[in-house]
Amino acid sequence: MSFLPTSCTCTITRVVDGDTYCVEYERHEYIVRILGVDCFETRYGAKLRSQSLARGISLREALKKGIRAKDFAENILLGETVTIIRPDGVPDNDIYFRYLRQVFVQWGNANTNLAALLAQHGYAA
Repeated sequence: MSFLPTSCTCTITRVVDGDTYCVEYERHEYIVRILGVDCFETRYGAKLRSQSLARGISLREALKKGIRAKDFAENILLGETVTIIRPDGVPDNDIYFRYLRQVFVQWGNANTNLAALLAQHGYAA
């Protein structure tokens, strides 16, 4: 069995939604949930309903925001090399067995925390 290290450089192979990605590291694929931001969901369900109520927007508008967050992430991440880090004190995985990591991507001339970039562009739920 292989495991994703606490810190590594890997390639984004698929964007699941605005805050969840598949990465390839040493010829293995892992699902990573980024720390520091919660994007709107991309499907109707209880969580999207909760997000829409918390923000005071319709389900339809919340869904649109989730789809835009996914599109934004795909445009800047798909096929890109990123650095992922698990900070001290953070569990390795969540209840869905996704690896919990900060994700850093080259944005302009800087290596930028993706959670901050998503929040800055209005994609946080």
